[in-house]
Amino acid sequence: MVDDRKNAADILAKLLKKKGHDVQTAYGGQEALLAAEKFRPELLLLDIGMPNMNGYEVCRQIRKQPWGERMYLIAVSGWGRIGVAVRKQVLVTI
Repeated sequence: MVDDRKNAADILAKLLKKKGHDVQTAYGGQEALLAAEKFRPELLLLDIGMPNMNGYEVCRQIRKQPWGERMYLIAVSGWGRIGVAVRKQVLVTI
């Protein structure tokens, strides 16, 4: 679970852990890359609108790695409908 909003990341991680999932949490793009390389999750919930390294760049970097080629990447965002419409095509091509 990756989100620069610590409370949002922690709450979702807590819910997933309650359901029996093994969860690691990161609060930024660079931290997410390091954690993903070490933890090698099957699935990554990733905030798109993070400062410094946004979720799109994290996705690109993960996909460049042999261990990240088959990882499921799911966008998590607080953006409204306009942000989704503008960014929708980018997610499809990542």
